[in-house]
Amino acid sequence: ILPSAGLLGLTRAWLLAGIMAGAAASTKLTGLWGAAAAALLALAAKRRRGEALLWFAAGAAVLGLPWYARNWLWTGDPFWPLLGRWLGDADAAVVYTRLRAADTGGLPRTLFNFFTLPLHLVFSSDRFTHAPGALMAAAALAAAASGRTITLGGQARAVALAAGAYAALWFLVSQDGRFLLPLDVPLAAVAAICAAGALDRGGWRRAAALTALAVGLTPVLALTPNNELFGFLALSPRRAAASARDRYLLRALGAPYEMSRAASALPPGSRVLLYRDVRGYYIDGDYACGNPLDPGVVRFAEVADADDLTQRLRGQGFTHILFNPTIGGYRGDQAYYQRADRLMQRLLAEHGKVVASSGPLALYALR
Repeated sequence: ILPSAGLLGLTRAWLLAGIMAGAAASTKLTGLWGAAAAALLALAAKRRRGEALLWFAAGAAVLGLPWYARNWLWTGDPFWPLLGRWLGDADAAVVYTRLRAADTGGLPRTLFNFFTLPLHLVFSSDRFTHAPGALMAAAALAAAASGRTITLGGQARAVALAAGAYAALWFLVSQDGRFLLPLDVPLAAVAAICAAGALDRGGWRRAAALTALAVGLTPVLALTPNNELFGFLALSPRRAAASARDRYLLRALGAPYEMSRAASALPPGSRVLLYRDVRGYYIDGDYACGNPLDPGVVRFAEVADADDLTQRLRGQGFTHILFNPTIGGYRGDQAYYQRADRLMQRLLAEHGKVVASSGPLALYALR
């Protein structure tokens, strides 16, 4: 995103960078980290840094501002529930406290842990979810095999600065390895560039470079539905689908998408509660979140028993419940989560009827 020569180049580069950052921030709150990291690049620009930051902010506002302005109008908090405790929103404060307590991040937030973070990501990857340990190991091994001093200049320095800023925000806010996905590209680039240099030198360096590339590719062996190779190879599920879009999504997402199709086929007027799952992106119908982590329409702490929960859901027009038992395992108030699960399990046992299922996921009709 470094600007080319001339004012027009600077304007175009930082404006486009801002638009991309705004698009990311309007998709997920963690996109704000990327926007903040890129804004540091604008501040670090060697020329016209004020203009660079201004054009970047203008671009980010194009796609980012409307999303957060809408949230502000609807909830009184543009980043709900993050600012609830400062804006006097007691409900948001409770949700935010629960989210922080449930954070699955694995390291105390100390300076020592931050500077040794690459080692933790490689050798203690079980502390995180989908940590890029293989890519980090590949990049380090390839750099060592290249045998050359790595100097950063121009765009490489900018990428390193943005990656470091993003990693710092990730470390401080939410240490979930999934949120490090934006760093996969620079890590893969370092591994590939250094490995290419080592291959040219031959000998043990070539062997080490080939090993580094093999290590970097090991994640494809997982072949889980979250792995793009899983869908590319059309491994599962094998059920036929009418369109190419359905076939791709079934292969890439598996059971969650199959249950979304089942929920979309419900009769008109149906309303689905998603329990333990908030991914209703592909449901063509009325649905709402019932995840005990951020409960939405159901405040489980206030529910007396399973009958009370049933009446509350029926009173809000819910006709079906989509239960995904694979989501959960949160830290924090275990008694709260276990009680919510017991309430829902009893409700489903006494008032639910399975109308569709795929693996551990099931769609229930409320009787």
